[in-house]
Amino acid sequence: MGQGGRRAIAVLVGIAGLCGGAYVFFLVFFIGQGFFGQGLSLPLGLVCGSVLPIAAASLAGPRSDRGKIAMAFGLIAIAFSIVALGELQERLWPAVVAGAGTAAAALWFSAAQRRYCYTASALSLALLAASFFGWPAWRESPPTDWKDTADGSWRFYRYRLSAFIDSEDLWRIDGAPEAIEAAAGKMGMSRVNQAPGQFWWMPPYYWPRGAREGGLLFSTPNFPAGTRGPDGQHYFMLLDPVTRRAFVWAKNNF
Repeated sequence: MGQGGRRAIAVLVGIAGLCGGAYVFFLVFFIGQGFFGQGLSLPLGLVCGSVLPIAAASLAGPRSDRGKIAMAFGLIAIAFSIVALGELQERLWPAVVAGAGTAAAALWFSAAQRRYCYTASALSLALLAASFFGWPAWRESPPTDWKDTADGSWRFYRYRLSAFIDSEDLWRIDGAPEAIEAAAGKMGMSRVNQAPGQFWWMPPYYWPRGAREGGLLFSTPNFPAGTRGPDGQHYFMLLDPVTRRAFVWAKNNF
């Protein structure tokens, strides 16, 4: 078979790889968030979904064109990542993280540029680790269920653990402790004496790792830390008056 025929086959295989990559993305994204949170599962899903069409098209094409084919499908995969994030109403940062992994895969199939593959791989691993730990922390609008109680001066930062039918989020709220405590009461939370063990092991780098002197704990009744729990909204919160921050574990079950 001639070069032209191999290129045509590479394009067809790459298109099939894009379809398969979409399936891989959703598989890693939705299943992965149950194990290590959306901070890692979203960019990791994008990376895994991008590698498949790059590898499939490159291996199907002529050896002399593998670098160009890999770069072309790498750019297409990044474009698909941006579209997917738009559909999920997420920031574009995971596409940046995934872009490093996509570049590493594309550079591997380019003999002239392969030496840069290791740098891109290291950058990809570093960015994936940063995403898992919630870096950078992006300021968000108040969640819907807090809008009526939130003070306009508060700053909200969200780390999404999971979202499909039910959702589970970690919120950091920076604001006046007295106002946050009053809002907690309106949200159905009351003082408790102990936090569930899982509360101290959440991924964000800014999350508390143990009880703090002067810290106040609040919870909705029977907060389901280890289970899904009943339908409805459930909250567990640590309020730290010293740092003027609250850390809220929120579950919204349908």
